[in-house]
Amino acid sequence: MDSLELLYRVIIVDNTAVGLLLVTGLTILALVAAVLARRHFHRYRYTEANYLNQVKTRLRNMRENPTGDEQEDKKESAGPLSNLVSAEELAQGVPVDSIIGDRLRVIAVLRKSQTKVSLAALQQISRAREAARVSLRFPGMAVNLLMLVGLLGTFIGIAIVIQQIGLNINQGDASLQSFGKAFGGMYTKFSTTLVGLAGAIVLATLNFRLAQAQERFFEDLDRFTVAELLPATIPAVEDETLLERVSLQLEQNFSVIQDIAAKNTKTAEEVGAIQTGFTDILNNIRQQTRVEGPDRLQNLLGQMTGVIEQVSRVSEALEALATALPAAVRESAQKGGYAPTAAPPTLFPAHSAPVREHKLPYAMSFVAFGAAVILLFITIAVRG
Repeated sequence: MDSLELLYRVIIVDNTAVGLLLVTGLTILALVAAVLARRHFHRYRYTEANYLNQVKTRLRNMRENPTGDEQEDKKESAGPLSNLVSAEELAQGVPVDSIIGDRLRVIAVLRKSQTKVSLAALQQISRAREAARVSLRFPGMAVNLLMLVGLLGTFIGIAIVIQQIGLNINQGDASLQSFGKAFGGMYTKFSTTLVGLAGAIVLATLNFRLAQAQERFFEDLDRFTVAELLPATIPAVEDETLLERVSLQLEQNFSVIQDIAAKNTKTAEEVGAIQTGFTDILNNIRQQTRVEGPDRLQNLLGQMTGVIEQVSRVSEALEALATALPAAVRESAQKGGYAPTAAPPTLFPAHSAPVREHKLPYAMSFVAFGAAVILLFITIAVRG
């Protein structure tokens, strides 16, 4: 009892006006933060847990004992959507400001807009919504604020003591009453520090229990969401994954087709250059035959031998190009994700096989054309 009376005198009776103001402010701050922490603890522990259990029970009843209309719908549609439950029906009777109610409405909105639903996105939405509550974050801020204000009161008390001692020295007053005024600053320092630390300790304990209740509730909510809620309300999450794989395969196949088209364009340009070279050779031989006459037939035949060698080298280059083209196609197909010895089994089967069938005859046709041109040159030279 003596200790309580001493604390009462130090904090209230013998304290200065500044000390009383700081102590009053610290007490009000600690009480408000404690009430908010207790209220949110009760909300997570009982209110939100009751709403979650209500949704769990309703979901199990809807899946085990469907109504007559739902049974008819299941008989008419035997597809994968026949066992789905409406998120709007699950949210009936659950407040909008509750966590499970907000999650059900988010799932309903994402399902209507045909947006991919993931647990990570739902967790971020729920936790961001809770973090935006000022009343939930206030107790944690109050712990630091109590310690800082208590430290501020300590320095204010020391300043009061120094001020009173300085006044007593200047006035030459060494009475006990003057020293009693100086001790008022010590009471301010002691009282603010004591109230600030005591309030911070109590609020830290309440915040720890609040954090435990919050994490326990979110763990239960996330387990229910993964195990029961998403499989019952979202149609085939695996189908979305398959769709992503098919889209990626389509992009790879289009890339392969673009590579083949680019190589075919390059081949056509090379063949066009060869054709232009044959035309130039023909024109040169005709001009030489007209200008030089039959006397220079022997020289012309010698030049024709060089032309034949050039045509042979061109033919070999075309054959090498036609031989290397299927290997390039197979390499492009391997980049697209197919086996090197087989054509794509499902997507674009008609675009891979004709590439090998047309390039070699197309190249050999120009070889035959070159041989025919050479024979024509020899005939013209002989007749000239």
